[in-house]
Amino acid sequence: MTEHEHSNQFLANNQQELEPAIVEDELAEIRLYDERKIGELIPTIITVGTKSHDTTLSDLNIKKDQSSRWQQLPKIPEPQFNEEMFDIEQNKMDH
Repeated sequence: MTEHEHSNQFLANNQQELEPAIVEDELAEIRLYDERKIGELIPTIITVGTKSHDTTLSDLNIKKDQSSRWQQLPKIPEPQFNEEMFDIEQNKMDH
């Protein structure tokens, strides 16, 4: 099970018992994983540079700054990304 799947499962299993701040933190983590995946997909489904597709950012209701930020996330090697996410998780537990 990936860390992302683990987070989703954790939320599903503990939804009633969680403090709002914990839920917000978990959702932020899930959002980062999702944004990373979207960043991988954007160049394959929209016009980027000289590659042409029928779909545009505005068709997907995605702003240029979002697209740019999301496309930077997959450039971080997956082991490094996962390690940074783990470090963030550990930091939350320490505080």
